[in-house]
Amino acid sequence: MHDTQKRLYTFVNIWANRVMTFIACRLLTRQVLQFVAIAHDCVAMRLAGSKRPCRRHGIRRRFLGLWFVLLFCSVAATADVMDNVIIPLTISGHTVTAEVAHTPMARAKGLMYRDSLDKNSGMLFVFPRADRYSMWMLNTRIPLSVAFVDERGIILNIADMMPHTKITHGSVGLAKYALEVNQGWFSERGIQAGEKITGLAQAPAAK
Repeated sequence: MHDTQKRLYTFVNIWANRVMTFIACRLLTRQVLQFVAIAHDCVAMRLAGSKRPCRRHGIRRRFLGLWFVLLFCSVAATADVMDNVIIPLTISGHTVTAEVAHTPMARAKGLMYRDSLDKNSGMLFVFPRADRYSMWMLNTRIPLSVAFVDERGIILNIADMMPHTKITHGSVGLAKYALEVNQGWFSERGIQAGEKITGLAQAPAAK
């Protein structure tokens, strides 16, 4: 995938996610306000001694609408949790706890918008097939190092990346994975290209 295509794909995925979240919040707010308004009218009528029947049909309808919106939000949240796979990886005796990005949305978002990353944590990108891939730091606040890894788990090359930059950092060979960690994590442990990462078999297949 060319850099222009990657940027367009990332942009579309991020904004699609934002739009869906905005719509869900607006629907939820609207249903809550309408439900509260109808319930308030009914209580006011009873306190005033009115014999007029409450709009129970309206209450039921708004309650069902509220229930469906909450169900939608909970299903979306459950899907996010199900996709949030974390596995331990070992490199030359050092362990890193890696969050796995194996879906198109997770790979597009990466570590964007995060303010920190635990010392021995990272994100493992699982690609659909071995190819030449590149990474960039759009909307990423944390300085990172990325290791491109082939299908055997061998590190092809490591690159340091600075926050909020659009410079692309590519693999020197056919990569199946990319592992992002805090900048300097690899160099501080003497980890270089040619070393093997174990534990990759635990990662879900790319979607």
